[in-house]
Formats: sequence, structure tokens, C-alpha cells
Amino acid sequence: KKVMKPLIASNTVTDEIERANVFKMDGKWYLFTDSRGSKMTIDGIGDKDVYMLGFVSDSLTGPYKPLNGSGLVLNMNLDPADLTFTYSHFAVPQSEGNNVVITSYMTNRSFYTDHHATFAPSFLLNIKGDKTSVVPNSILPQGQLTINK
Repeated sequence: KKVMKPLIASNTVTDEIERANVFKMDGKWYLFTDSRGSKMTIDGIGDKDVYMLGFVSDSLTGPYKPLNGSGLVLNMNLDPADLTFTYSHFAVPQSEGNNVVITSYMTNRSFYTDHHATFAPSFLLNIKGDKTSVVPNSILPQGQLTINK
């Protein structure tokens, strides 16, 4: 067996990357992960913000380049006490098309004794090569993972 280099490392940038996933779509490999601003060492990053980062490659083993030029796919900047605060975004590839379903969860556990974590509404993210965009008016029911019938 051969031990290979990690697909992603975040040394000196953040000490937390979560929900990393990788999939192939339209002949390219896409890698997504999440991080919290409070765990990052970059100036100008909101410490309460949540980020979904993405990368693209022609090969599973890389090299990967940042999507959208910077790697930033989504930024969630609500106060964590907000009832609509979402975290841990995850890209779910679909069997056809260039849209992925983004799912996450809403949690206010440490702010309110009567609130618990639950699915956030899902929505669609369009991927075209090395660019992504949220599909307008694409809010899906809580927990929905596919758009195919």
C-alpha cells in the first residue's frame, strides 16, 4: 500500500476543516470543506462567520485550484444566536446536471434551552468549471438531498 499526500491541508490558515467531500462532475474533481472564522489566522475574517470553501482539479490527486479564484463558495455571517444561523454546509452531487444540493443544519443549542439542532432548508449551487453561484429561488424543503424525481 502507498500512503499519499492529503488532498487538502490547512496548516497556518485554520485549525479546523469539516465535512470535506470530493466528487467528480463533468470530468473535473471538486473538493468542498467548511471552516469557522474563529479558527482562522487570516486578517479580516469575521470570527463568527462560517465559510464553505471549494477547489477543483482535473485529477482526484490534484493539484487543486480554488473555486471562484479565492476558494470562497459560501459565507454565512449571521450572529450565532440568530434562529436562522446555519452551519456545516455540505455539497450533495446530483445524478445529472451542474447543480448540487447544499444541505446544512440550524443549531442554537447553547443559546436557548428549548431549541435543538435541525436540518436547515437546502438550496441549489450551480457549478460551471471553476465558478460557483447560488441558484436564485432554489430553496428546497429541510433535509432534501436530491432534485431528481
